[in-house]
Amino acid sequence: MKKNKLFYFVLLAIILMACTNNSEQIKDDSEKGTIPSEVEKYAVPKSSVSWNSDKFNKLSIDDLFDVYKAEKNEHRSELYYNNLLAMWHTNFYSRTSQLNEEQVNVLINDMSRMNSNIPSMATFYSLVNKNYKLSDPKRKKLLDDFYNKNKMYLENASWNNQELQKQKLGQLNKLQFLN
Repeated sequence: MKKNKLFYFVLLAIILMACTNNSEQIKDDSEKGTIPSEVEKYAVPKSSVSWNSDKFNKLSIDDLFDVYKAEKNEHRSELYYNNLLAMWHTNFYSRTSQLNEEQVNVLINDMSRMNSNIPSMATFYSLVNKNYKLSDPKRKKLLDDFYNKNKMYLENASWNNQELQKQKLGQLNKLQFLN
């Protein structure tokens, strides 16, 4: 009986020491900045042209689109990939009138494939309206699919700020209603 108690006592002491040592190591590493947070893993690198508004506005639309395609292919496997695309799509909003038909179609297809695209909702609606070659049924399907997917995302996401959720739903409803 005493041997069992002693065994469990020693085992408990070893576990406590291991946990204490491990937590001190984690604390040291986090203070040094060597443990990336979950948020950082989803952050778009500052080297992306989507962050640099001067460069974004100075490049010709064709050069800019080439950079978009290159960054899209380069970062496809990264956790921040959807955030990168959303930044690009949002930035393209001010230049949609300069895009050619092929570029518009690529962007519409990219945005349609995303699980959600709340930051660049206006860009999507603008691009679909710019594409005059879309038949009415195909245009309606694209808009309805985009609307339903993003509405479901907005309604099911966990929000700290309920007002912001209502605002985003209102924006989406307005865009859909006007189209």
